[in-house]
Amino acid sequence: LYVSLIIKDRTCSSLIKNCGTDDHKIASALTGTVTQAPIPRIVAPSIVGLCDGLTLNALSSSHTVPTPPVYSWSMTTSSTDSLTVAALQEVLKNETGLLVVIPAQYTPLGTHVFMLTAVDVFGNTGSATATVVVSDMSYPRLEVVGSTARTTRRFLRTKIQALGSPANCKGGNATTVTAADKALQSYTWKCTSHPSLTLGASAATSTLD
Repeated sequence: LYVSLIIKDRTCSSLIKNCGTDDHKIASALTGTVTQAPIPRIVAPSIVGLCDGLTLNALSSSHTVPTPPVYSWSMTTSSTDSLTVAALQEVLKNETGLLVVIPAQYTPLGTHVFMLTAVDVFGNTGSATATVVVSDMSYPRLEVVGSTARTTRRFLRTKIQALGSPANCKGGNATTVTAADKALQSYTWKCTSHPSLTLGASAATSTLD
């Protein structure tokens, strides 16, 4: 964005014979940056079980203006459980934050597409979606710690940590996870953009050299 400012001024000096007749123009260019739309980001599991509940994490969202944007959540779904879907939509309607924790009783079976919309003070709008399947099977729960968008130097070691918990659902009913259950848990890391990279094979923390 370029703005030009021109100031006309009449000056008088004893050294100038044509005093008061010369217009001196001072022009300056002011530069600015056009504001960019907010960039929402949603971190969510791709599939969860009936007993798991759901966490939608958008804390890594970003914006360029000092004033935070206004956030709103919405969803579409394939579920035919109209009562539970209506309750879930009501939960989302009242959410304006970047971390949404949805109890298991509000997550019906089916495929759900969650949308986060951000509108800044200039009216710029950004949105992001996350698709989550709620299944009648039982799955371990897994979360990568920290931001999903990271910047590092090429020759610095990078560590990525995950928090996992064994499945706690049997026959649609929540169960207690024991230490023995956790001892059987293992992790497999993979870099999808560079499959040849070697990552930690079974630990919760992977180190990339």
